[in-house]
Amino acid sequence: MFPEALSAETLAALERADAYRERWRELLQGATDDELEVRRNRNFRRHAIETGIIERLYDIDWGTTEALVAEGITLDVAEREGAVSPETLDTINAQLDGLQLLVSFVNEKREFSTSFVKELHIAITRTQRFIDARDSFGHAVAVHLEHGVWKRTDNHVMLRDGSKQLYTPAIFIQDEMDRLVELYLDYQNSEIHPIALAAWLHHSFISIHPFADGNGRVARALTLLALMHGQFVPIVVRRDSREEYIDALDLANRGDLEPLIRFFARLEEQAALAELEIRPTTVATSAVEVAQEYARSLKARLEFSNTERREGAEALATDLNSKTNELLVETAAELQAVFAEIDPRADVWTDSQQPPSEKSKWWRAEIIRAAREVDFYSNMSDGVWWSKLTARVLERELHYVAVVQRVGHGETGILALTFFAESKVARRDKAGASSQTPQPFERLIRLRPSDSVTFLHTDEVEEAWGKALDAINKTLTASVASFLDASG
Repeated sequence: MFPEALSAETLAALERADAYRERWRELLQGATDDELEVRRNRNFRRHAIETGIIERLYDIDWGTTEALVAEGITLDVAEREGAVSPETLDTINAQLDGLQLLVSFVNEKREFSTSFVKELHIAITRTQRFIDARDSFGHAVAVHLEHGVWKRTDNHVMLRDGSKQLYTPAIFIQDEMDRLVELYLDYQNSEIHPIALAAWLHHSFISIHPFADGNGRVARALTLLALMHGQFVPIVVRRDSREEYIDALDLANRGDLEPLIRFFARLEEQAALAELEIRPTTVATSAVEVAQEYARSLKARLEFSNTERREGAEALATDLNSKTNELLVETAAELQAVFAEIDPRADVWTDSQQPPSEKSKWWRAEIIRAAREVDFYSNMSDGVWWSKLTARVLERELHYVAVVQRVGHGETGILALTFFAESKVARRDKAGASSQTPQPFERLIRLRPSDSVTFLHTDEVEEAWGKALDAINKTLTASVASFLDASG
């Protein structure tokens, strides 16, 4: 059964997700059907790749993942980017087919049923022939996987603490699945928040574990179904969130569903941020069509502008940048004292800029790259708010930059804090002065979605700073450690 009441923390997380959804839906009003399809397909490709990585069916590096997400899950892309077997691509495409089945299901306004769950399992697992199991003597054996068929024997998993997680016995699967469908249809017509309902559906399905294998992949697909019914952005459980995801499921097994609800709410924020960029997907063939496309996009951005959001976002960004700079100034003084003990010529200093200064438009390539790493569009049209710490020690130079930027086209009222850090050899002339000869930079950190922090224009400064401070400390520590390792 669904929890009778949710805590204030969980309600706040859902309210925040609602705000991101509203920005996303407002911006979509200016999008064409083709743009919507391209955006959805990109999201689905990422889900199809990550859902198998979560299950450890295969492993694909980040670079290859991004190429497959952007260009399509094809052998040509895979061979160009790295070693991904044809079998793995077939598995990913089967999982993608399962997500496309969700779209057809929603568009056709079909009613949720156990027969649809079986259809979904067939689509997702169609390339999987066997599962690993053990016989009565404990020997490893390969057992044929029946697609779209309830399990015939009981199953369980071993938890990290050594205990067993037991699932519904095979003889009760049909009854339990019928009950799950009944409850979902009742809850769907209630006041339950779609994200909370998605978490409930996901965990309830996992608790039953109706199939011999593929339950996790089907559960994550059903999560998307509940979100699509509620007109929310489909979420992706990524590899770097695997531990938090499993921890939330473990807590749900013990009767506390709220951590999973909050986890999904945060993924919804990330998914909405990734969707806040509208790109033309039609190819203009004449000067008039080019002008029409530009006018349509400009109109959408202007209609999305909002003075209150703009002023609120600018004020919050200014305060956050000021606090970040103050922190970096304090840290620079401490690092200066430490580095001076190992290098008498060591020097540490800071800088900070914000709009309308022209310097607020520096670091464009680095800022866009960092935004891409955490999967959102950085709006740099009016500049950004950045604070930098520079350290020169042991003939090497560190640049650590924290950036507060607008997210999405127009005035969404959403800000994001990202970071980048680089180092280079600090050449000196015979007099000890720094050489003016440019030196190549080396990246020190690569961001994950969990390394970025987002804010709404209505957020209180102190609450926002609390989240920002954790991210700054984490990335600055990693940057300095990587810099010193490279310095020997």
